[in-house]
Amino acid sequence: MLKAPLVPDLEIVCYRGRSLATGSPQRECFGPPKDAQARGNRYNAPGKAVLYLCDAAAAVAREVHQGQGERRWVQKFVIPTTRLRLADFAPEEGFLNHVFGETEDAIDPSTSVPPPGPTWAFSQFIASCVGRQFDGMRVRGVRGESGFAYCNIVIFDPALRWSSWLDSSSPIPIDR
Repeated sequence: MLKAPLVPDLEIVCYRGRSLATGSPQRECFGPPKDAQARGNRYNAPGKAVLYLCDAAAAVAREVHQGQGERRWVQKFVIPTTRLRLADFAPEEGFLNHVFGETEDAIDPSTSVPPPGPTWAFSQFIASCVGRQFDGMRVRGVRGESGFAYCNIVIFDPALRWSSWLDSSSPIPIDR
């Protein structure tokens, strides 16, 4: 049985970003894809959607790639953690923190010339182990820097719940 501390907050404020070529998005476009459209990513296998979030709006710019001619947007979410079991790996030190650091650095295996190191298969395996006993997890973000640290929140199987967590505010542009 996997043991991990739970996120202690009663609710957490999170942010999700999108990079879009046209118009200003509606709040509803910030949800996860349907399972059938879910591409594999760091913490999910193809065909299995998760909801990726950050605990700082400024972190979204570091996490969301901006395509040519696109504008990045951010939407606020408020997640009541009293109804979820979120494993909290953010404060971990030592070996476990190193493991999650490796998963954050894992590379997309579809890149043409991947550098040596772990691929998403490693991080997807870690997520599948955590997902057997938890609704999601909080891990340290690795794109921070001295003076700016943040966490990533990953919610497993978010399909029926995510829209109730949308904040009433409209999406705001990151790139003005």
